[in-house]
Amino acid sequence: MNWGDIFMIRGTQVNHIYNGDAPENSKKCEDVEVNGELMKLCHDIRIYIGPGAYNRIDNKIYYYTNLGFFKSSIPENGCIRDQELVVCLELIFSYASGSVGMEIPILNVEFSSKGMLVFLSSYNGVGVYDGVNLVMLK
Repeated sequence: MNWGDIFMIRGTQVNHIYNGDAPENSKKCEDVEVNGELMKLCHDIRIYIGPGAYNRIDNKIYYYTNLGFFKSSIPENGCIRDQELVVCLELIFSYASGSVGMEIPILNVEFSSKGMLVFLSSYNGVGVYDGVNLVMLK
């Protein structure tokens, strides 16, 4: 099952820089103590990839997922290795009729000339994130 991929296009070259099905992007394990015994607990952490945009100010790509907005350096070669959660949103989600998965609630992502993240959501209005504060305009 495909959870989401990111491709980088430079001129006529297309590179696959994020594979949502790769093991390092799909499972997180941690040690947990249960009744005095240490056990390994693993979670399926696959994320659905939505729209994204390039920020010229910090030279990073930002992309929306079902877990929130992430940012990452643009890899020269290979895949994204340094994704960082920027802001987690509480948005209204829905499932598209006749589909198996959920509908991503973010329709468009852009950056202002001052580097503020601006996005349009399906049900919650327009969001503006300045790196510290998130404002939703309805």
